[in-house]
Amino acid sequence: MTIRKAFHIAVLALLTWLIADRAILHAQTRDASTLTCAQRADQVRHRALDQGFGNAGASSQGDATMSRCLVTGRD
Repeated sequence: MTIRKAFHIAVLALLTWLIADRAILHAQTRDASTLTCAQRADQVRHRALDQGFGNAGASSQGDATMSRCLVTGRD
C-alpha cells in the first residue's frame, strides 16, 4: 500500500467518524442549542472573572467556549 493510499484511507476514516459522531448526537437530541451555548459561555465568563481574569480575558474565554459549543454541538 502506498503512502498516498494510506493517507486517503485515513482521511476517509476521519470524515466517517466525524459524520457518525454528529449523527449520533443529533439522534440523541443532545445537540447544544444556541441558548445552551450562550448560557455555558456566560458561566465561563463569570468563573474567569471570579478567578481574577480581567474583562478582556474573561470575555475571550467565554467567546472561545461559545465557538467550540456551536461548532461541536456539545456544551
